[in-house]
Amino acid sequence: KSKIKNLLSDSISDINLLRLSSKHIAEYRDRVLKVWSPNTFNNHKSLLSVIIDTAITDWGIYIPYNPCKSIKRVPIPPARDRVLNLEEYERLLKACEVSKCIYLKSIVQFAIETTARQSEILKARREHVNWQNKTITFHDTKNGDSRIVALSEIAFHILKTLPVSVSGFLFPFKNRDHLNWHWYQALKKAEIDGLVFHDLRRTGISWLFEYKNLSVPEVQSMSGHRDPRVLLNIYTKLDPQKLVEKLA
Repeated sequence: KSKIKNLLSDSISDINLLRLSSKHIAEYRDRVLKVWSPNTFNNHKSLLSVIIDTAITDWGIYIPYNPCKSIKRVPIPPARDRVLNLEEYERLLKACEVSKCIYLKSIVQFAIETTARQSEILKARREHVNWQNKTITFHDTKNGDSRIVALSEIAFHILKTLPVSVSGFLFPFKNRDHLNWHWYQALKKAEIDGLVFHDLRRTGISWLFEYKNLSVPEVQSMSGHRDPRVLLNIYTKLDPQKLVEKLA
């Protein structure tokens, strides 16, 4: 549904299907790649190709060929594998403590503790927290579903001690840019390179395996990954030295 919504919101949906050409698909590709990842474009192109094939085979619309098949998939760069080590984590928290933003340290810790995406955290409100059961519900996630996440003691303590905002949001940043500006200032002060906010999600997932000894299904319930292969291949970066210690 979200992919269809994206296609309908783009000017490509204004083109008559009989006039749709590979040139239009290429222009669409170049347009969306300014804000999307290659994988996101590839998924949308695949959906568009299925729609056109259905129009030809099931709806009886005469189209000489499917123009999507003339456009190659965009190569996907190697997945990021950056995670925070413990020494960097301590430096980052110290830099967040002296930030002008009173929410910065809390949101950094909360992101790691819950493995939630930045967008999910920024949309979270106080009424989404079950204070009795120590859980939080993230609504309108990337997968289109809502999920209930268990709160660690650290995450629950963060929520209990957060200043209550008038807006009702747990972390009342104006937008992503507002958060990211403070985030990059803290990274600079902490002298940490090559880290983006989303890497906190990978760090949190890795730490759940490494330090909490959670199972794959348990971590899936936290992170919201439907495919465990994505969870293990992309978001899990365990420290080999820790494995050596366990094997010993």
